[in-house]
This record gives sequence, structure tokens and C-alpha cells, in this order.
Amino acid sequence: MVAFTLNHIKDFNWKIQINGEHQSALYFCLIKMVTGTYDPDKNIFFFNASNAINLKHFLELRSWRMSIEELILMIDSLSKQINLLSSKGYSYIGFNLEDILVVNDSTFLILNLDYLFPLYNKKENGSKIWTPIYVLPYFSNPELINLNVLPGTIYIQSLYYSIGVLVTFCLLNKYLLVANEIKDWSTIDNILYQIKNTKIYWFLKRCLDDEPKKRRLLLI
Repeated sequence: MVAFTLNHIKDFNWKIQINGEHQSALYFCLIKMVTGTYDPDKNIFFFNASNAINLKHFLELRSWRMSIEELILMIDSLSKQINLLSSKGYSYIGFNLEDILVVNDSTFLILNLDYLFPLYNKKENGSKIWTPIYVLPYFSNPELINLNVLPGTIYIQSLYYSIGVLVTFCLLNKYLLVANEIKDWSTIDNILYQIKNTKIYWFLKRCLDDEPKKRRLLLI
């Protein structure tokens, strides 16, 4: 699956192309979060940046561990994008490392259409899943893993869990969903012992709550 097409034109000039259903929602996020120009006729977003890579490459360059400062920037960016998508009536149900574009080491955006779904009920922030998801996103969540009746509903709070799994992976190089096993909080708490009682720890505790309705995407 190709999340997006990124090309380096020359010097600091780049272009992104996204093709598929609901692409307008992702271009809306790009326009709001990255300084650039969108050409609707060519379906291309042009922007200037010193560097632009996907998150997998970004992590490889850092030996698979991000700094706290970088994590805070990522949390801030993804939170903004989630709110922007919600305002347009969309949400993600999960994502992969390759789906996330990192611009200037500071702005992070999910740009894959495969896991982007309309919110059928904005008040409840739920996405209807009508067909099987044959390839689960690497950063998934308990509700998507356990979805066995169609149509099903994945609420935006499930995405918060995926963000929590991502942040844990980027900080500690620990993957919480090995073999799609859903760990209880006690087990996760033991994994997070290195960052106990830090801001990131409490952020993760809010994201990874066993009860979806109690999850919050909040870093304070």
C-alpha cells in the first residue's frame, strides 16, 4: 500500500500527491499544517522544507528512539490533524509508520487513505466499517482487532489507543500489540516503568485506558 507520493524537486522544493477517495480531507490538513500551495488541477501540494521523510526513515536515523522533545511535537501535530479531520467528518482507524510524513523534523501528518473513514455520526464520532479489514494497521487498537461483526463501528477514542501504541514504540522501541495481543494496563504499566509519573506516562495512561470512553488525547 502506498500512503502518498513524495518527490524532492530541487533544493528545498517538494511535492506531495494523494490519490483516492477522501483525498480532499488530507489536502485540507496539509494546507492547514504545512506552508505550501495546492494545485487542484494537478492534484499536487507543493511546499518548501529542509527535509521531508516518512516516520519509519525518521526513526531509523535515530536508532528507533525519539527524544521527548520530538515526541511532544509529534503528539501536538497528530492531535491537530485528528481535530482537523474530525471537523471535516473523518477519522482514522489506525496507521503504519510509512503512513506518517515528517516535515522539517517537527510536523507529523498521517497521509494514508486506506484507514481513513467518514464519521457517520459526528456527535458520537464513530466510523462505520462495512467490509472486512484484511490487513490491520500496525498501530491498531483493541476495538479494531476484536471487530468480528459487520457493519461495525470504530470510535475516535480507538484512534487515541493507536496513538498511545505509536508513542510507546517511538520512545521505548516497545510494541504493545505483538501478535494482536491486547495487554492489560498492569502489563503496560510495567513496560512504562522507565518513564513512570512523567508527562508522557500520564499521556499514555489516558490514551491506553481499557475503557474506550475514558480515553483522552491530552498532554499536560
